[in-house]
Amino acid sequence: PAISPCVAAPDPAGASADFDLHSIINLQVAEQSYAQITSLQSPPQTTPNIDGLRTSFLKHNYFISEPNLLAVDCSIQTGTPIIVEGPPGTGKSTLAEQIAIAIGLDPKNPDHLVELFCTSDISKSSVLYEWSDSRRLMDLQTLQSLAGRLPMAKLMELYHDLSKEAFSLRYLTIHRLLKAVLLNYRCVCLIDEIDKTYPEFDTLLFDILEKSSFVIPEIGRIGKPKEPLMRPIFVITSNALRELSSPLKRRANY
Repeated sequence: PAISPCVAAPDPAGASADFDLHSIINLQVAEQSYAQITSLQSPPQTTPNIDGLRTSFLKHNYFISEPNLLAVDCSIQTGTPIIVEGPPGTGKSTLAEQIAIAIGLDPKNPDHLVELFCTSDISKSSVLYEWSDSRRLMDLQTLQSLAGRLPMAKLMELYHDLSKEAFSLRYLTIHRLLKAVLLNYRCVCLIDEIDKTYPEFDTLLFDILEKSSFVIPEIGRIGKPKEPLMRPIFVITSNALRELSSPLKRRANY
């Protein structure tokens, strides 16, 4: 939400004044907040053709078969995720880094190459979003500190304003998977070793992969459908510890 300009603070004598709650609080924005993520500037990027991909990969000593190169090129051009399955040490995770380099991104920058390393206890709240109770508490403490400086009617008005925003974007902490689709530019998102997760995790990805958005019950859908060349390039790797779901495979170049 837009932050309103700061208005005059009360004088030392406690004279009545108008207040904007967000300006009074003026908290440091969390590093993974919605506002911070959506305000990041787009880096210079390119969309290479298959010859450009081949040249970039060879330049960085990454060797890939022509059929696999064609699949990667198809994913870049159409915004379709890539599933790479095989034994450890065959360059599956490195593929995400090489794609990032080929389209002009810095693979060492977490805002360019978003990496999600899967574990057996992975959860929705750890990869998508969670509500920041600590930020809510800080806002309430700031409001409490105004007691005695403002008329009770004004204090209650501010309290009701804060209550209305209990589930606003201000208190939403964004995690890596959702971050990838909220960025205003195209990034590469590595979902590494998805076979370590429980089978239901595959279903959790469908909205993200298809619509570049996700429904949060308290506020609705965030993110928006993007043109194919603006969608994140998802690289999903698997060591084949479990069979990936057929619907997930159908949504990707496997």
